[in-house]
Amino acid sequence: MSIRNLRTEVVTVYIIIAILFMGTSLIDSYFDHHIVRRNGELLQNYEQINQAIVAYNHSSTSFRLYNRNKNLLHYEEYLKTYDEVVQLLTSLSEAFKESEQTVLYSRISLHMLQERHQLIEDYVNYKSNKATLSEDYEWITLMGNYITGFLGDLLSAYLERINQQHSEALNQFNTFQGIVNVLKIAFLLILAFILERIVHKSRQKMREASHVMQEIGKQNFEVEDIRPTSYDDINEFIITTNTMKREIHELIAQIETFSQQKIEHEQQKRLLAESRFKELQVQINPHFLFNTLSMIIRHIQSDDKQTSIRLVKETSSLLRSSLNNKMTITLDEELELLRSYLFIQQLLLQQRIDLVLDIRRGYGTTTAYVPPLVIQPIVENAVIHGLKDTRSGGLIDIQVVEKQDRFEVTVADNGIGMNPELLASALQEKEGHVGLHSVYQRLYLLYQREDVMEVQSTPRKGTRVLLRLYKEASLSTPSF
Repeated sequence: MSIRNLRTEVVTVYIIIAILFMGTSLIDSYFDHHIVRRNGELLQNYEQINQAIVAYNHSSTSFRLYNRNKNLLHYEEYLKTYDEVVQLLTSLSEAFKESEQTVLYSRISLHMLQERHQLIEDYVNYKSNKATLSEDYEWITLMGNYITGFLGDLLSAYLERINQQHSEALNQFNTFQGIVNVLKIAFLLILAFILERIVHKSRQKMREASHVMQEIGKQNFEVEDIRPTSYDDINEFIITTNTMKREIHELIAQIETFSQQKIEHEQQKRLLAESRFKELQVQINPHFLFNTLSMIIRHIQSDDKQTSIRLVKETSSLLRSSLNNKMTITLDEELELLRSYLFIQQLLLQQRIDLVLDIRRGYGTTTAYVPPLVIQPIVENAVIHGLKDTRSGGLIDIQVVEKQDRFEVTVADNGIGMNPELLASALQEKEGHVGLHSVYQRLYLLYQREDVMEVQSTPRKGTRVLLRLYKEASLSTPSF
């Protein structure tokens, strides 16, 4: 039994279909080009006949003018246009051979042109030599009228030939198209039959494999092996299934050990998830949440529906962000969370502290990815620590400025500030300042850079925190 590859056969069928359609398209394009080129040649010849008729009319006019005023310039113009007519008709002699009528009319026209030209030369010579006329001027005029009629007949005969050839070409093209379409359908039916047989064999083996798997699920390991096919890639699956069936009984003895290890692993994953959940959860200060809920109740009691509704929406946005499992969000999403926090905090502070947010972009739609709720802890530290004793005139200025490779977020307050020792303590993971340390750790793990945060503080002049949020985060996965 010859071994074949299922994927290769399927790909081969599709390649044949593609070649079939490409070949027929190329042949269609060739015939289209041939018809267009042939029509172009016919129309060009038709245009030359028109040019010959125009040139002949011009020559007749020039001769009449010469006969009227005997100006040699008109006679020279006649000679020039006569030569042009003869040259145009002579150059079309090969094209006229395709039709007996065009051959006849072209020969008669050329012969009469030459006869008329001889009469005109005799007429002109007679006038200059004062001899007796060999032919009458009226005979020249009569021959001119005959020539005009034959040239018109030649044009009509050639136009009829153009229409006839175009009709014949279209009939040939339609006949060819019909044959090609029949062959194409026949080939497609054959290829469809081949594909159907391939699919049928594949489904049959899949059903056998499904039956074996069901029996294995019932712990019936005596079920007959799946028979191999003529396709080596399906046989790989069949061999794997048969081997699995024979080996699975031996693996059952190890399942209990593996199950115990899996249980321990799941416990570790739960512990890790709980720790990460707790870290995200601490971003929402319980005291802040309690005050917010109290404020919502007060606004509801005072029948301030609009403010109450917005407070509930903004609070739910913050809570939803603190509870989701996303490792990173876009800076725009982070700024929306910050706006929610600032709205709530501004109502809580009751004009004691002004919160100003200034966003300056300069590079289109480029954004950065940040850990969720990474700016809010900095603002909260400024409210709780920097401006805790401020009764009025407090200011927290938040600026977001876009650079080429990063966003720089500055949170500056005019609070009590810190001396160097207190600042160093605030940057460590200690109670009361866990926000700063957490922000730095999360940004460091995301960007793998140490310059993600700078803190400057002067006693009685305030504190300034600078966050650098890079547009290209580290490929390493942050872990908490």
